[in-house]
Amino acid sequence: MNNQTTFSTPYKLFLKGIRSMRKITESPPTIKLVSTRLKRSGGLDVCLSRALLSTALIGCAFLVLGLLAWTAQSKPKQPWEVVKISRSVAKESGAWCLDGSTPQYYISHGPDRRKWIIFHEGGDWCDRIQRVTGKAERPTWSCSERARTFLGSSELDAQSKNQGNMTEYGREFEYLSRDAARNPMMHDWTHVLIRYCDGGSFSGNSSAGGGASGDGGGEALFLRGKPIQQAVADDLLRHRDLASATDVVLAGASAGALGVLLQADDWGAQIEARARSAGGEPPRMAALLDAGIFPEWQDSSSPACRYRERMERVYSLHRPVSSALGRCVGALGNGSAPWSCLFGANLLPFVEMPVFAVSSVHDAWMLSHVICNASAEVIADFGASLAEAIAGAVRLHGQAGAFVEPCHHHTKCWADVTVEGQTPAEAFSEWYRSAGQGRMLWAAADEPFGSAACNDLRREPSCPVTVF
Repeated sequence: MNNQTTFSTPYKLFLKGIRSMRKITESPPTIKLVSTRLKRSGGLDVCLSRALLSTALIGCAFLVLGLLAWTAQSKPKQPWEVVKISRSVAKESGAWCLDGSTPQYYISHGPDRRKWIIFHEGGDWCDRIQRVTGKAERPTWSCSERARTFLGSSELDAQSKNQGNMTEYGREFEYLSRDAARNPMMHDWTHVLIRYCDGGSFSGNSSAGGGASGDGGGEALFLRGKPIQQAVADDLLRHRDLASATDVVLAGASAGALGVLLQADDWGAQIEARARSAGGEPPRMAALLDAGIFPEWQDSSSPACRYRERMERVYSLHRPVSSALGRCVGALGNGSAPWSCLFGANLLPFVEMPVFAVSSVHDAWMLSHVICNASAEVIADFGASLAEAIAGAVRLHGQAGAFVEPCHHHTKCWADVTVEGQTPAEAFSEWYRSAGQGRMLWAAADEPFGSAACNDLRREPSCPVTVF
């Protein structure tokens, strides 16, 4: 394998904190870098002089409204199926949502049925059993409270904004889109969305909540994200023809992306074993993380932003399990902090599967829930820390890629923000097709938080970038 990283010139790094990138390999490193630009969503460029009559303005307005209506009607739709894991399988495997309901996923077959993207839904974590009492803390940080929402129960889909509608999910998380212009490589693949109902990034294996029987009675809670991952994978392999796949991308957003990073190698082992037992070859596989690299950062100014403490509680409560996590914890040695392996930059070098990370250094969720100090200096330090963490993880992993930009948003910008003329969708496609040939990093030029660099983007709601 050729580990040389290819970068384009001029060699200009995103933030000043990444000074060691030239030492990624013994060979001169190559990174794709330049200033961030935004791809416009298309449409008419209409120039009207001040002398135009009001009737012309009205006519133009009707034309634009007509075009918008036509565009909305013509967006690709996709049929989907809701699949619940049976109660018998759940009892045998221990795969339960927090409230004791059975896990479920949605599946939509595309024309290219042997290529799959399996998306892990995100939605923060629960880190305690008792109810939340702090003013700045969220109710769903309590697993007891979360179990009464769609993020803790498969019986409460009606609370979800998209209610399992794969077409709507595809418009919001465009790696699940059927629109070839927005999702060029994976629009015609088989799409799977796994509902997030365990509160522990699909990785917990604990009975700390008191659940054991799986009957869902009383106040029992089930912290069983790892059995959920195994049960869904087994169902897809046994009953949905995943075993004959030629390509599999394991994707996730936010907490779901951390779940992918934790479980990618275990997914790969299950898929490979089933493919070989059926006399076939395992598929090409890769992990895709959307806002899944969270820095090890602690701001004690508010309970809402004691992120390091929260992840320590998540680890202690859920007792996450995965092969990559085991390697990371083992490398730390005795007397260390095993929960630090829940931070993506620490964990990524121990993941054997090729990994591609998409991230903003001004991620909207992180600025609100990882740091609470809004000073320009603190935000700049945080952004530099995150950029350096991602670059360092790429440096240590033999087959990693990343797309790093400065726009203020959390996930959902798959097809708009561009670095060197490429969107995340296009960059991921290029990296995926060259996987194994070296590390690849797209990083935008330095843009401070609050700059107008991203203001040209107006494509709502698919990419909700803050306008400054």
